[in-house]
Amino acid sequence: MKKLLLASLAFIGITLTSCDFGGTKVEPTPVELSYYSESRVAQILYNDIVNQAMALTKLRVDNPSGTADPTGTVISSIENGQMTVTYNENEVSRRLGKLKITFTGTPLAEGSSMQIVPEDLSYSGLKISGTISVDILPKGSMKAKQDIVVEGGRLLDALGVEVSFSCNLTREQSEGASSQISTDDIYSFTGYFSGVLTNKTPYALNIVEPISLGYGSGYFKSGKVTMRPSTYTDAYTITFGQGEYLNEVLLTYQGVAKLYRI
Repeated sequence: MKKLLLASLAFIGITLTSCDFGGTKVEPTPVELSYYSESRVAQILYNDIVNQAMALTKLRVDNPSGTADPTGTVISSIENGQMTVTYNENEVSRRLGKLKITFTGTPLAEGSSMQIVPEDLSYSGLKISGTISVDILPKGSMKAKQDIVVEGGRLLDALGVEVSFSCNLTREQSEGASSQISTDDIYSFTGYFSGVLTNKTPYALNIVEPISLGYGSGYFKSGKVTMRPSTYTDAYTITFGQGEYLNEVLLTYQGVAKLYRI
């Protein structure tokens, strides 16, 4: 399941570059980080769905004729507060299926909201379902700010193995080196996640220091979370940005702290 999840990130163009990764591991990854990795992939994939929905909504608002639609993607007009995105699988994105989007208020305006429902959606064969609610908040000094809630999230692979996922987050989007391109943007998250792992174990994951994610990246740059599978008495802590590479995290459990690659 983990290999298929990671492949899904790579196929949709989420950046897993050489600057993200350390060299060959010298020891096995602890089970605590394997559990975390299952949740991390769900976090990244649902965040990508939100990014897609918001970017394609802006595209339709700015270009109602559809002449600028991405290859392999069909975006309907916005009628009666609804829009449908249809992905025809191609070698670039490997997305297939639909996003049904319902708007309350003027799309993307502060104070508005959108509900995103995947319909027969898959990323490189990994099926994704659930309901995603996004409230557009006053942005203040940020480029954008939203409350994001995922309910009934589910990742299902070709073998029938699944991960359940939900979250309640506030996401702030700050500028990068250039205000004109999105690839420099940084997202910062607060809130919490929960779900059920592939071994049927429920878990809770809380953000104790805001976690940040670069545009298109599959790894968090900084911040701290605690995670407690239901089979654990004590939670463990994962701290990002402690190593030379983005895939290095500091695991602290029962008083012992050690840097690992994930």
